[in-house]
Amino acid sequence: DGALKKINGTCQRCGGPNEQACPKLASGYPCRGSFEPDGSNICRPCGGEGQTACRALKAGKQCAQGTHKIDGICQQCGGPDQRACPKLVGGFPCRGSFEPDGNKICKPCGGVGQTACRVLKAGRQCAEGSTSRDGQCVSCGGEGQRACKITDKGKPCEDGLQRGLNGICKITPAGATKKAALAQLEVMGGDILPALQMAVGFNNDSGLQSRLSSEDADPSEEIPTKSLDDQCTGKFNSISVGIGGEVGAIINVEGEAGWVWGCSAKSGLDAGADDETGLKMYTSRSLNIRAGGGASAAFTVGFWKDPANRLRGKSHGYQLDLKNAFDLVKGMKTKDFTDFLKGLEAAQWDATLGMWFERRDEDGDGKDDEVGRFLGFTAAIGKGMGLDVGGAYVKATTTQVCDVDMKCTEGSWQREVAGQSGIIYIENERELSLMASINDGPLEEFTREKKSKRDFFNSDGDRIRFRKNYLQLRYKPTDASEQRLVPIIPPSVGGAWVGTLDNGDPVGLLIESRGEESLSVSINNGTPKTFTRGRFFRRSYKSADEETIKFRKNFKLIRFDDSDGSDGELTPGRGEDIPSSPIGGSVDIAVLGQWEFTVNGNRQTEEFTFQDNNGLTVRRVGTEIDRQYSRIGANEFSSEFGGTFRFVNDTRALWISPDRTTVFQLNRK
Repeated sequence: DGALKKINGTCQRCGGPNEQACPKLASGYPCRGSFEPDGSNICRPCGGEGQTACRALKAGKQCAQGTHKIDGICQQCGGPDQRACPKLVGGFPCRGSFEPDGNKICKPCGGVGQTACRVLKAGRQCAEGSTSRDGQCVSCGGEGQRACKITDKGKPCEDGLQRGLNGICKITPAGATKKAALAQLEVMGGDILPALQMAVGFNNDSGLQSRLSSEDADPSEEIPTKSLDDQCTGKFNSISVGIGGEVGAIINVEGEAGWVWGCSAKSGLDAGADDETGLKMYTSRSLNIRAGGGASAAFTVGFWKDPANRLRGKSHGYQLDLKNAFDLVKGMKTKDFTDFLKGLEAAQWDATLGMWFERRDEDGDGKDDEVGRFLGFTAAIGKGMGLDVGGAYVKATTTQVCDVDMKCTEGSWQREVAGQSGIIYIENERELSLMASINDGPLEEFTREKKSKRDFFNSDGDRIRFRKNYLQLRYKPTDASEQRLVPIIPPSVGGAWVGTLDNGDPVGLLIESRGEESLSVSINNGTPKTFTRGRFFRRSYKSADEETIKFRKNFKLIRFDDSDGSDGELTPGRGEDIPSSPIGGSVDIAVLGQWEFTVNGNRQTEEFTFQDNNGLTVRRVGTEIDRQYSRIGANEFSSEFGGTFRFVNDTRALWISPDRTTVFQLNRK
């Protein structure tokens, strides 16, 4: 009757909780619902955590939500520190960013130093900024690190970095310039506030811009040059004021009204200026203050390290909204700056800072995109000119109309027609005179004709006349013959150049004579050598001893390589500053002790156990083998196999492989 079942010829209740299991043929299952027979054939609950799993084909799940069948028992799995689930369940043994370890326990995955998550699992194998290598997540995408993979579902390199041809992330010109700009702002701190206040003062003078735009304007009368000079404070050598240009950049091409003043002679006006006050205006109405920000301002004020007549050349900079810069730079967080920002906000003015650096071609790719010397900064005030929070990277090329005051005519000039003799060497240019050597004769003074700024005469009446924006010279002696000459490249490189190599050695070059294809150079007052110009790079010269001179930055800097792996930057100096000792004659750094370096992610330690004037003894920590290095120069030692240790200072050294293609940096422990 009813729910009774025939079991062994007797009608019995079965299949319910704690009842005897029904015959298997009854409805296909011996127990109803979530029950299964135990070892005594009694129906017991199934499918719950710790219970027997229900039959595979029974209605509903074998195990309750959150549990899975493992060895016939329903168990929690796949979560943190839980057993891994069977691989067939959901396709993965662990949920989320977890993977089974050697004991099949779910542990975190995807973080740096952790096991990489499965390739096909939802999300990334490794966290952003890391990638899978040999099944482990390692950092990627940072400066000097390998680029992340396409499969990592993100950028190959961090913002401000780009993937190099060798797969290593290197900083972009924009990233390097921004980094240098913020570092410079940190150093300067409140020193930029006077420039901002000056720009505000100019903008508040409603009639000043129109007066300066007049053809008859005399900037020395319109702009308070004495107040400009007071702002130099010995840190800058010139100040520029741009009128009506775009915001926040360096002095650029001709076109807009702009002026630049040298600070007082005490602050470093270029030697030889005839104006005793040191407030000489250069190239009126030939300079344009502009940038790539796209907004306009009445005035842009610039403070420059170089004298007013030496602002030519390539540069790049980073422009920042003043509020953004204030948030990023600790050195600017002063009460005066806070008050200044509040005043700008109340007046509804915006302010933009531009930090400017020379453009260099350090890696030899011909692009001039590395960050060089800090040139100066600009401050612009206007309305509706705020930049994006991230700022803007800007390239610029500074040009100034050539003038004797610019000293752009110094150097050697030769006949225009190839093969014809005739050379004039010019130096010590001043506003009213210059010194010239005619055809290798003694230097003699030529004085400027009052009626013409381009005509100079010596005491015999011989004339030098500059033409075509000072790109051509006509020499007319009193015998009525005439020579047309053009500058020999490179111009204005004669004389002394001094500096320091990266190994600490002082070095000085005396460039004594120049030809179109060669230089005669004395190194540290040694015997003059001939340096021959390279075939492809027209500013590079090499000696027979493989020493290299490379002119940089509009011929205002030399990169000198001594052929032994040391190089450095040289700038114009005086003959008495050139050292007389040979390169490599300085005292060595004391290096005894342990120095660490990293190879393929593994930290190693070298211990220098002995040092004298002849060499070093070094042993890798953890080994018993001593290696000998002989002294080959100041702070530089080489083994018999060609490997080289170069000690840059008392805390940093370089190891250079015999083929000079591999370099490791060591740091003193």
